[in-house]
Amino acid sequence: MLTIIKRAVGLGIAFSLVTAATASAGTLLMWEFSGDLTRVPSIFGLADLYPLGTPFVLNVTFDPEAPKISGSSTQGLYQALGGSTLQLGDLTFLSTGGYISVNCHFEIGCIFGGSPLPPVEFWLFGWSSDPLNPAFPGWTTPSDVQVYYADPNAANGEIPTAPPQTAGLQIAVGGFPPLTTLGGAVRSVQAIEDPPQVPEPGSFLLLATGLVALAARRRRRIMRASSSSR
Repeated sequence: MLTIIKRAVGLGIAFSLVTAATASAGTLLMWEFSGDLTRVPSIFGLADLYPLGTPFVLNVTFDPEAPKISGSSTQGLYQALGGSTLQLGDLTFLSTGGYISVNCHFEIGCIFGGSPLPPVEFWLFGWSSDPLNPAFPGWTTPSDVQVYYADPNAANGEIPTAPPQTAGLQIAVGGFPPLTTLGGAVRSVQAIEDPPQVPEPGSFLLLATGLVALAARRRRRIMRASSSSR
């Protein structure tokens, strides 16, 4: 009986860790920006691989309740972006996070007054190291991706929860500052219902470790019981 209780407690603790990590992502939203390229530079062979009109799909995950890290009562800069994906032509790139600026510009900070057309900017960093053109690996690796649009409802400096109808896209490559950029027009923005709630890798590791330990303990008991019965 005591063994059963210990096992239940162990599984309960491991499950609570995973549940807590998942619940922390309960406020996440996901928007899907889709469109096509409208500006491609001729250098690094990019225009040959990605001609004008090449489609893209950008899935952005963010937390609209993330705390403000700078700004004023009508402006805000938030470290609110989670994992995101960019599909450009036949390639897919992954981002680990980034920032959202509301009613101000990320590059210069929230240091001036608000705008008549409050800007909203998504800046995504930490992209996978795959290049847009394998012939120029370091020079065509995405360094940041920006999505930007104007939203009259963003005059309060808070992260919007309703997607825009259209937006602009810029893909910077080659580091900071970028060597060049590609531009695109977002033709459609959709809110994805129930974005995937992925527990943190550490919680998966804790759960897996607990289950392995429980299985090993059970095998030892079976082996001892088998030996004593001989």
